[in-house]
Amino acid sequence: MRVLFRPDLSPSIGAGHAMRDLALAEELVARGHDVEFACSTAGLAWVEQAIVSRGCSIGAPGDSLVALARERDADIVVVDSYTLPKTEYLALLEAGIPLVSIVDHKREDAIGDLVVNPGPALPGDDHGAVRRVLAGLQYALVRREFRAGREQGAEGSPLRVLVTFGGTDAFGASAMTAGRLLRLGLPLDLSVVTRHDLVAEIESFPLADGQSLTILSPGAGFVDLALSHDVVVSAAGSTSLELLALGAAVGLVCVADNQERYYDALATAGAAVPVATLEQLRKGDATTDSALRELLGSAELRADLRAAATRAVDGLGPVRVVDAMLSGLGPSRP
Repeated sequence: MRVLFRPDLSPSIGAGHAMRDLALAEELVARGHDVEFACSTAGLAWVEQAIVSRGCSIGAPGDSLVALARERDADIVVVDSYTLPKTEYLALLEAGIPLVSIVDHKREDAIGDLVVNPGPALPGDDHGAVRRVLAGLQYALVRREFRAGREQGAEGSPLRVLVTFGGTDAFGASAMTAGRLLRLGLPLDLSVVTRHDLVAEIESFPLADGQSLTILSPGAGFVDLALSHDVVVSAAGSTSLELLALGAAVGLVCVADNQERYYDALATAGAAVPVATLEQLRKGDATTDSALRELLGSAELRADLRAAATRAVDGLGPVRVVDAMLSGLGPSRP
């Protein structure tokens, strides 16, 4: 079988859509299916490498998804997009091409034979008149290398803290978060994954006694990087779910509206600490410093977070979603 993925992907949008789609893609490849991504990786060489290294091909997205699906002889199309017009979804259904839609929250206007909401599901969510819906953290789209099973060592002294906001960090949150952490004055070994244009700003931050700073570029080896740190501060998006599956002690920053339910639900579940919204981070809200001090100051809290993390996200979401795709979709429609 051949599956065509159409994610949103660009330096301004970010790589979150493509990375969670890759969790499904690698599961499909492992089962012997062909996978192609219809997207542009311009300016995102590390994303291209991630896709190709997992046995998937990459092609131009084209102007018509139906035409592209027919040209590629796709058996199923997976769309993960905020930008694709509704008419493209409807055209796929009209053409009888099985459609999987991945959404981030309740979508009354969701269109597809199968709708996947891989984030927290809430009572009353309405995903429209679709054939089947998979919603909740049991369907979190986590790449294989993030699945639990690797032990973290003892915590470091000083504490080792990683700041990461995905491969593109569209809002520059890594610099703001790094600055807040360093200004706490606590001893820490701080590592920051960031864009090249933010490096000079981060390097200009003064270091207090007992503090060190390492600046890293996005790329491979992220699992080992996360496991080598005691705390990870991340955006409350798809990366945060992978970190939870890994069993990390995570602090969340909500940088976009579609991350609000992740931010709130994961905090309510005790699986992560809510550090700040993007607005609070920009304004220098005092609650941000309080949350960071609590996270860095309590070994008991961090141990509780690690235990709750893998209870919340077991890493098997892609297996469940692919099972549903292969058993419940076909070329015919009722």
